[in-house]
Amino acid sequence: MIPFVGRVAAESTSLLLSVGRPLGLSDQQVAVFILVAAIAAYFLDESEATGEKRTDRSTGRATGFSGLLLVGGAVALVLATATMSMTAATGAIALPYDSVAPAEAGQGGIPAGTTANASVELQNGGLVPMTAVLSTSNPNVELAQERVSLSPRGNASVNVSITAPSEPGSYEVTVERKQYLAILPVGVLGELSAVSHWLAVAAVDLLLALGVAAIGAKLVGGGRLRLRPTRSLPVEVGTARWVRSFYRDR
Repeated sequence: MIPFVGRVAAESTSLLLSVGRPLGLSDQQVAVFILVAAIAAYFLDESEATGEKRTDRSTGRATGFSGLLLVGGAVALVLATATMSMTAATGAIALPYDSVAPAEAGQGGIPAGTTANASVELQNGGLVPMTAVLSTSNPNVELAQERVSLSPRGNASVNVSITAPSEPGSYEVTVERKQYLAILPVGVLGELSAVSHWLAVAAVDLLLALGVAAIGAKLVGGGRLRLRPTRSLPVEVGTARWVRSFYRDR
């Protein structure tokens, strides 16, 4: 075995978790996101370099970074992170139970034809408020709440009423959970989610994209960001100056 491979892998997993935990992402999702971002950055850089090579002449004004490219990259980064966080928090919650004959109610389960209460636990592992939208197609299930606001790092419990079928046996009900970044009103997210989950995701992403693009355009603009070249000193000159300044300060 190669020495320290296990330790390096453990440290890498811990680092990915520390990055993804505030956004509610797993280490695998963070790794995939970094890989996709690196590939996208590579192709953008290659495209930029190819475009510059095709110009007839190169001037000092053509050097620097494209402000439009930087803003576009920031928008893509925010949208990818937001979409992954909303997708990771979405899924089905299964609640198994037994429908039993009334004479066997003392042994556990729900007496056939009666109603019992269970709970669905919701969690927001990120640092941004989220809205959870719950739904079920089972006619024997009633949700106390269908739209729940989750604060950063917050938890919530929603009561679920289950009516056991008249036929004894083992059953399972499913509650669909969809979570969105709470940048739109709860009612709006609920209505959009009722039409389509991805419609609600697209609405959140669109609002985020407009906000990031507006801020980026204000700070960076659409032109090129020119960097002033810095004059580098020989190593021996820089070392001598550092030594003089060190003793001068003492």
